[in-house]
Amino acid sequence: MRIVPFLAPLFFLAACHVSMPQGQVPPPPDDPVQISAAAQRLRSSVKHLSEKIGPRNRYNPGSLTATEEYIHQAFMDMGYDPSNLHFSFAEPGADPDLRPSDAVNFLVELKGSSLPGEIVIVGAHYDTVYLSPGADDNASGLALLLELAKSLRSLEPNRTLRFVAFANEEQPYFMTMAMGSMVYAKSCRDKGENITAMLALDGLGYYTGEQGSQSFMHTPLSLFYPGKGNFAAFLGDLDSRELLFQAVRLFREGTAFPAEGLATVSWFPRLGNSDHGSFWAHGYPGIMVTDTLALRNPHYHEKSDAWQTLDFEALARVAKGLENVIKGLAGTNAGRKPAISAAAGTR
Repeated sequence: MRIVPFLAPLFFLAACHVSMPQGQVPPPPDDPVQISAAAQRLRSSVKHLSEKIGPRNRYNPGSLTATEEYIHQAFMDMGYDPSNLHFSFAEPGADPDLRPSDAVNFLVELKGSSLPGEIVIVGAHYDTVYLSPGADDNASGLALLLELAKSLRSLEPNRTLRFVAFANEEQPYFMTMAMGSMVYAKSCRDKGENITAMLALDGLGYYTGEQGSQSFMHTPLSLFYPGKGNFAAFLGDLDSRELLFQAVRLFREGTAFPAEGLATVSWFPRLGNSDHGSFWAHGYPGIMVTDTLALRNPHYHEKSDAWQTLDFEALARVAKGLENVIKGLAGTNAGRKPAISAAAGTR
């Protein structure tokens, strides 16, 4: 791998493009039957969340309740005993004397065998912006989280593996202390937990082979990355670059689906715009796995963010690659490079 430094004049910063070689271990061929079955499950989940339930936010409390019941029951049906992590918070700008609002994060865990104190977290938020059905943002991420939790249910990891569905990622809670992932990351830090890796799944269903479909905010990134929006993107700050390198390598060893990685300064535009940013704020390494959302998907945060716009076969192939990433990070892939050291969990 190599790191190519350049100056992005619009932002007056030095960024690092991570040019990742293809995995040294050739990926196994996709099983069309397995991919088709996974695509059907993912489509069913996204369709249920975005069409049957619809917009999932504080303006639609009934839909939020239906989503919470859906997540809890999905984990139960897999054989997990989910922890419903309720928390209270003051609404932004509200009278402090008013009764706090309530929300809930959902967590399931596979306890590590030899390294239980080292924790790998895979998370996705389940809320949407006002009026958007949120098929890509973020029913696709939540559906993928549930698919991974299901496919890895029988895994016996060395490190403790947690799947977490987060509340309150969208406005007006974004990057406030009312954000579900911020509440959870703070609780992990307060307990002194050693999180060695956090993967935020956010917007993962939109792919197109049309040239020019991938935007780079008019930055020099276009010199290093494909112009077609047909790849999964792994994004992280410089403190999380080792995790990012390893995740992209493991993904490419698990699937031939295209993947690109970028590690740069944490304040690069949009880089921290998801739940992984909450973990950065508390000193943990984290990366976002995404289709790049607003930089590719014209339906981002719109009423048109419908399940019919997504590519579920591509999403199933992303799931296959992420299975290998999680197995590698959790310490279950014999003969592979071990996950990042425990010391990397603290900045």
